[in-house]
Amino acid sequence: MKTLFETLNNNKYDDAYDDIKFYLTIDYHKINEYLKNNLCDYINKIDPKFDITLDNNYESNIIDKLSDEGVFIRSNSNYKSDENISKCYINATNNKFKNFKDKIERALSEYINSFLSNVFTLDKKYLLNVNYNDNIVKQNIDRYLHDKLYIDILSKISITFLNKEKSTNDYVLIDMYFSDHFKKWMYTICKYEYFITNKNNKFNIKTGDPVAKEHIIEVGKTLSNIENSNFIAYITMYSGYFDDL
Repeated sequence: MKTLFETLNNNKYDDAYDDIKFYLTIDYHKINEYLKNNLCDYINKIDPKFDITLDNNYESNIIDKLSDEGVFIRSNSNYKSDENISKCYINATNNKFKNFKDKIERALSEYINSFLSNVFTLDKKYLLNVNYNDNIVKQNIDRYLHDKLYIDILSKISITFLNKEKSTNDYVLIDMYFSDHFKKWMYTICKYEYFITNKNNKFNIKTGDPVAKEHIIEVGKTLSNIENSNFIAYITMYSGYFDDL
């Protein structure tokens, strides 16, 4: 026996939407090529101040010089949690952050939506074997692409940027990402520290010291990455928008 909910939703529009995912073939390789080849340029054209880095092969001469002296940088695993960023100087009440977030959202939305219609094929059997008019078919393709596939892509993208903790004045990195579960932007505060194998290093840095601004920026850039994947790739970008903090 059908529930009341099932009965109320038993119409052609919902049936077409339920069916269509079985007849759509998504080209994940093509999606990843769009993201890899043009995403950074598109965002930077919206506002060059974004200064987006996405480079799997980014090499930092600054970090290399530290390493040569036995100075390394590691994540402080005891200080990494998903939360809002009110404890940092750049937060939701900051106009510069509001501007950054609004522009990032717009850039990602515009770019992802620009290629969605090019990354799928519809099995012709769907049109031959089902009794849905062209309008219903089009509506449900659009619904699937923009409600489901769009969120799947967006939730694989994260943007890292510099911030500063209020209580300590230590520089931190913020990982900003869209949660497909909560349907909103979330933030992870990532704190780093030095780890020393040479106590006599020329920088006079000690294990546990907070990481200097120029060094933590380089960490952020080295974290930029697009993974190899047979599905939608995870992407981490670094933005220099707040590097003047």
